[in-house]
Amino acid sequence: MLMGRFRKKTFWNVLCFASGLVLIALFLFLKYIDSEASNDVYFVFILWTVFCVCSLVSLLFNHGAFVQIEENHIRAKFHWFGKLDCCLDDIAFVMAQTNTLSILMKNGKRQIIMGLENPWPLSSAIRKHIFSIENAAPDTLRQQLEALQAARKKGFYWVIGGAVLMFINIGVTVLLTGGREFHDFRQTDWTAFMIFGILELFIVGATFYAAQHCGKYLFPIEQLRYRLKGALITTLPLSLSNVKRIYTDENNTGRIIVCGFPQDNGVYYCIQEFTGIFSLETVYTSEIYENEDALPNEEFSAFIDISDLFIQS
Repeated sequence: MLMGRFRKKTFWNVLCFASGLVLIALFLFLKYIDSEASNDVYFVFILWTVFCVCSLVSLLFNHGAFVQIEENHIRAKFHWFGKLDCCLDDIAFVMAQTNTLSILMKNGKRQIIMGLENPWPLSSAIRKHIFSIENAAPDTLRQQLEALQAARKKGFYWVIGGAVLMFINIGVTVLLTGGREFHDFRQTDWTAFMIFGILELFIVGATFYAAQHCGKYLFPIEQLRYRLKGALITTLPLSLSNVKRIYTDENNTGRIIVCGFPQDNGVYYCIQEFTGIFSLETVYTSEIYENEDALPNEEFSAFIDISDLFIQS
């Protein structure tokens, strides 16, 4: 059984909430003893109320949350109302990021679990169970990946353009109003301010929409990268002779190739990993072992044997 570990609520979270309650009570007391207190008291009271509510939300987020992976099943309770209870076979892909585990179900639904301390071990456990040989051609996957990356890059340009337009719009508004304070505004200044204010809201909304759209590309891009690596592992030539066994891992980070000699029982193994351009490069070559039984097989047992794809029996 593998359990997910969620980040614990720190003393700082509790202190923020407690201090918010104390300050709210203090301002209410000041208003009670001085009914003619300035409006600044109300303003500060609203600020601390918002701060206290945010602290409370932070404390309750992932309250009682858990992730449990056992055999072919995953159960999880997360955030405020998130729940997951299904077989691992129902999962199409999983991706781990800092404190986040994203799960794509075969029915197209996606579950995002945030606040985890160990998303990578959870992701590896799921990937090991749902691992399958990639049958798509590498060129096809590469083209799909490049198309998605180009679309995401185009979205970034829209985000940058929106940010630039926000500052330009602010600058134009200041110029049209002469840089005057609000209490010195004329009717034409207020008209210009309202028009450009509405325009600014539209630009901000469009920029945030473009940024959110860019974020949606991250998961399918990572999935295609994973699939492309899997396809390359099984199609790239070995460039080694007397191959006896071949292994890979559930994350498609590379392959381990066990080789022998034509007229000798000695064996050795090479570790190949991916470079940034999706090509496998040998990063380690072991010493020569007396025979296959002398190999560190306890280490290889954690990997997936794909020898049948290369070695004809």
